Amino acid sequence: MLPTVPAILLNLLLLLLLTAPLDRRWPWSVAGFMLGLAALAVANILLFVPALFAWLWRTRVNIVQRGTLFLLGATLAIAPVALRNYLVGDDWVLISHNAGINFYIGNNPDYQRTVNIRPGKDWLQ
Repeated sequence: MLPTVPAILLNLLLLLLLTAPLDRRWPWSVAGFMLGLAALAVANILLFVPALFAWLWRTRVNIVQRGTLFLLGATLAIAPVALRNYLVGDDWVLISHNAGINFYIGNNPDYQRTVNIRPGKDWLQ
């Protein structure tokens, strides 16, 4: 299964939780957890966070409390992966850091040779 399928499901659950009545607090932490799980599948969902905070600010409903619950939920989903990345790679990587290599391969005029070589001495040249 491609990561896009679970990401769509998690994004829809996130939107469903965000449409819950504003007088409840628990949907915000669960929505943050859904966003964190969706970010593990497709990281560009994190671009939704500033839009969500802008919406919260516009509704003027406990932005600090709801924002904190939302970020706490997202942190609970992402923190184990970041800890695993640190323990395995000795580098604090939030989710993944393959954007640089993908950008390099996509803009490399000799991309076919670059993709075909295996990491090692040839890769380091």
